[in-house]
Order: sequence, then C-alpha cells, then structure tokens
Amino acid sequence: MKCVWIIALALALGGCAIDMGQDARFGMYGGKQPEPKPEPPFDVMSTKFDTRWFPAQVRWAPDDSHLLVSLCHVNRTDYCRIGKYWIAGKRWELLALQPQVTYRWPSYSPDGKYIAVTAGGCDQNYRCPGEFYDLLMMSNDGKRALKLVHSYAEMPSFSDDGKRIIYWRLTGGGGAKIAMFDLDAGKEEMLMGDVESANGVSRGVHFLPGGERFVFSLQLMRFLPPPGKPIMKDGLVVRDSTGNVFTPHPWDDTKLAIRGPNSGVMRFVWDRRRGALTKANILEADLLWPDGGNLPNSGDAMDVSRTGEVLYSCSPIGCLLRKTEAMRASIKGVDPNPSAANKQAVLALRPAREDAADSAFFVLNAHPQVAALSGDGQRVAFSQAGTAGWHHTFRFGIATLGNPNPEFIDWPRMELDPASTERIAAN
Repeated sequence: MKCVWIIALALALGGCAIDMGQDARFGMYGGKQPEPKPEPPFDVMSTKFDTRWFPAQVRWAPDDSHLLVSLCHVNRTDYCRIGKYWIAGKRWELLALQPQVTYRWPSYSPDGKYIAVTAGGCDQNYRCPGEFYDLLMMSNDGKRALKLVHSYAEMPSFSDDGKRIIYWRLTGGGGAKIAMFDLDAGKEEMLMGDVESANGVSRGVHFLPGGERFVFSLQLMRFLPPPGKPIMKDGLVVRDSTGNVFTPHPWDDTKLAIRGPNSGVMRFVWDRRRGALTKANILEADLLWPDGGNLPNSGDAMDVSRTGEVLYSCSPIGCLLRKTEAMRASIKGVDPNPSAANKQAVLALRPAREDAADSAFFVLNAHPQVAALSGDGQRVAFSQAGTAGWHHTFRFGIATLGNPNPEFIDWPRMELDPASTERIAAN
C-alpha cells in the first residue's frame, strides 16, 4: 500500500473594492471607507484556565493497554493533535505529526496497526476549514499516512474486520450523510441520503459486529415529512383537546408517530444491505429503543461493544431511578440512592435490538460528553469536554463497572509534540 505524507494547505484570502469617490449619493457613505483591518496573528501558545490542549475525544487500543486521545487547542478547538495514554505506566506518548495540520477523531483498526483519522491543513492563524479535510489511514506511530478520500469525515471508526471505515460525511450547505470507505474496493459509498442540517447529527456512527448493520444517533425531526392539511368539519378547522388546530401527519399511524410514545427516539440501526437510508424508508429502521415513553430516548449512542451492545448516555432521574423503582437495582453498577442521582451520570449498555433490555450501568460521579468502552466491557474512558470547547472544571478519566468514582487522569495541558507549534515556512 503506497503511503503519502500529508501536505498542509495554506489559505490565500483576497478581495477587491470599488472606490465610489467623493460624489457617491447612496447609503451613509461619507468618503472613502477605511481598509479592513487584517485579523491579528493567532498565538498558538495562548491558554485558557492554565490549559493549552484539552482531550476532545478518546478511544481504546484493541488490547486495552492504552487510550488514543484527540488533544485540541483551547482557543482553536478544530486544531488537534494525537496522544496515547499508557494505563499501566501512567505515561503519555505524543505523536510527532505534520506542523499546522489538524488531526481529528483518531480511531484504531481492530488489529491496532492503523489509525483512521480526519486531517486537513490550517491557515497561518490556525483555522482549519472542513473543505480541506481528508480521511486518512495512518500507521499507529503516525509516521506514515495514506489518503483515502477527500472528505469531511467526522468521527470515523473501523468495522470489526478492519475492511471498512464508517463516518458522518459533512456536506456543503451544512448538511450531512453517513458514508463508509471500503478499503478493499478503494472507494467511498453513501449509506444515507442527505440530512439538511448537521445540527441534528449527534456523536458518532458505529458498525455492529459483522460490518453490515450500523448504529447512529440523529434527531428525528431531520427526517420528518411535511404535515398534511388541517381537517375541516362544518366549515371550521378541527382542533385538538388543547385548542390547537389539528393537522394530520403521514406518520400518525406508524411507530414514529410525532405525537406517539417513540417520538423522542434518536438512536437507530440500519442494515447497509438494504440500500441507502432515506426519508422514504426511515420507518423501516430499528429503533433503539421503543420504550413506550417510559424512558428518555434522547441519550447518544457513544460506542459499541465487541458483542454488539450499545453504550449510550442515560439521564439518572429518567433512567436509573425508574429502573430502580421497577425493582431492577440488582443489575451490577446501579446505585439505588435517589439523593445521589442529580450528581451522577449514567452510561448504559443494551443490545442493538428493539426488544432488548439494559444489561449493565456505569454510574459515574462525573458527566461525560464523550465516552468509549474497553474491549473487555468493564471500563469506560471519558472526557467531560467535547469538540465544543474547554472549561477548567472539565476532567478526563476511566470509570469501572460497579464503581461510581472514576480514576481521573491528567494530560499534557501545556506542551505537545514540537510540530504542534511549528509554522509552515512561507514560500
């Protein structure tokens, strides 16, 4: 397999203006406008809360020996580098990467030999626009990289056989779709039609064992067809019990009825062998999970276990306490103390079937924004930060099933590999 180095890209911004002169008659023109001030140079050594780099994403190594961590700049959250945290030795290893290039959402192949990552060049002020992103497959030491496709591939991850990489592909105009790269065929394939707004996209997308079915999170409103016309009776519009105009909807008699118990579901499973997922066939997708409104369905699907269980975030009040009241406190990891619930977060494991029940809970005295499940299914690594940004109260660590007190881990907040602060020499 031929390897190529990433070449950072520089942006050249230019423009022109028409001088209308002293006799202009329109608007509030009062003479020649001043030239726009150039953006002040960005100081890549700047900090926030005594921190320069923060953990924005984490994945486990296949043998659970270490964590693969995306470390991003506190003042340029799309400028990221890659670190490894070796658990037994409690030490960090930082990959020496190309200068002024961002490396986002790294994830290991099943054999641990390669890393799928999205990379792109940044300008002189360390802005890294997505239109310059490429999906890469790097060696696990970061020294060699193969460009797979020019694509804004968000949160890529491998199938369990290592032959496919699945990801959210952000498209022009703010949209998104699910795509995969087939390493044997050497091409990208779309698994979902366009979603009009990537604001409805949540967390990653993950293949289930076998590499055919996949789990994703998405706000259902992004797939909603338009409502029908109001119903008229005796010359008047029909109103519901609250006095609002009753407007029928094409999904009213389906499992995803917008006024039904599953309207809050945002986790789904689709089989790529059925073709691309679209608005026309979304009703055929499996729901994770149709709980009849008894449990909140708004938690993200964060990871998938090797046995096909989905790790998802669950409200302590809505999930943990309701299950406790249902006499299910015997499940390992459940803390039946209601007074502690508002201080805790819950990550639950459940098989990716509509009729499945939760098999385990990780109850944490922390609130993770991103999380990953270890290969043995007994630990989760998490960060209280995400790509949105950093705050001094956020922490990073590992939680063990049955123990609500995580082991918090410090990271290289101030310094990374030398290339992280090297500017590309001007031609």
